[in-house]
Amino acid sequence: AESIINGRIACQGQFPYMAAIWFRNIDICGGSIISEKHILTAAHCIGMMKETDCSVTVGVANVNNPSRIRVRCRNFHPHPNYKRLMNLDNQSNRLAVNDIAIIE
Repeated sequence: AESIINGRIACQGQFPYMAAIWFRNIDICGGSIISEKHILTAAHCIGMMKETDCSVTVGVANVNNPSRIRVRCRNFHPHPNYKRLMNLDNQSNRLAVNDIAIIE
C-alpha cells in the first residue's frame, strides 16, 4: 500500500482476483485473474522481461506472506498494437497505447 497513492492495506480475501507479478524477486505489478491459467495486466509490466524471469502470486493479501505460492509464467501475450510510450502533441506527457497483456 505504501507504493500506491492513497493505498490501504487489504484484508485476506478482500480482492480474490488480485495477482502479484514478480520480476525475479521483485514485486513489480498487479494483475487480475481472468481464468485458471491467465492473468490480465498492463503490457508495460512485462516490458522487455523474459518469461523465465517472471512469476505470479495469487491468493494472499500480503505478497510477503510465507505461505504464498509463486508460479512461473509460461507465455506473454501483449496487445499486438501495444506502443510503449507516445508523446502527446510534443508535450512532456506520455501515454502508453493498448497497454494490456495476458500472462499465461
